Amino acid sequence: MRPLIFLEFNYITDKRVFSEWQMFNNNTDWVKEVKQVGLRQNHFVSITGGGEKATFRISGGYDHETGSIIEQKLDRFTTRMMLDYYVSDRIKIISDFALTYTDNQRNSDDLLAIAYKKMPNLAIFEEDEQGNSFGTLLRDVEG
Repeated sequence: MRPLIFLEFNYITDKRVFSEWQMFNNNTDWVKEVKQVGLRQNHFVSITGGGEKATFRISGGYDHETGSIIEQKLDRFTTRMMLDYYVSDRIKIISDFALTYTDNQRNSDDLLAIAYKKMPNLAIFEEDEQGNSFGTLLRDVEG
């Protein structure tokens, strides 16, 4: 009598497909892999002064934030200048100038939603036959 051979189990003996099996033999917590501790830093400087006829205020600030999802970062520079000039008791000239520069780096997709949908048996990085990581991200087969 001939023993039954299942083609599905060829990865056990065939070294050519073992590396593919190793890449799909994981228990990856994708949500944990895309989350991080978000930090926020705010720095602000203001100078005010003036006399009887004029008052001024110059201020500037810098905000830096890292999001709770990887690859999210925000840098913002703000500045504001104000000048009040009293021509008389009834006439006052006010000038106000504000400028803001924002560099908002968001991940291109909704990374957390993708992490919830990813298969937990996928590896994050490509691996060799022994399961050693190459350090390069494993790309999706469909995309």
